[in-house]
Amino acid sequence: MIATRDIYWLAGFIEGEGHVRFAHQNNCITIGACSKDKDVIDKASSLLDTKTFGPYRNKTCEMYEFRLYGIRAASWIMTLYSLMGERRREQMKKALHLWKTVPIRNKQGLTKILSPTESAARSLSVTAADLKEAISRVLHS
Repeated sequence: MIATRDIYWLAGFIEGEGHVRFAHQNNCITIGACSKDKDVIDKASSLLDTKTFGPYRNKTCEMYEFRLYGIRAASWIMTLYSLMGERRREQMKKALHLWKTVPIRNKQGLTKILSPTESAARSLSVTAADLKEAISRVLHS
């Protein structure tokens, strides 16, 4: 189980260095961050149970990154939401709203039967209605 102080640390790191996005091309919600400090990215990666990517070379230094996608990203976004500043909360609201409402399309452009929320609810063994209610509470807080 993750310690409360680690959740606060992660919230501060995401607030300062992170990003929250919804990618329309693959209907994917993402939370992540980049830094030249590998130890910091490693700590965030460990807390989120994901991988550290890099090093990537930019013009001046080596950069490291972590990314979390899908239902796990949405879950962490909802967990961290109340600890964020106004601008980051707006990013989170927008990403969650799009993730909740944009239909999933396959390679032929056909809409799949399950919405992202229904799919996520199945993977979490909860009802879609319960998950929609949790998302709505975050979006309307």
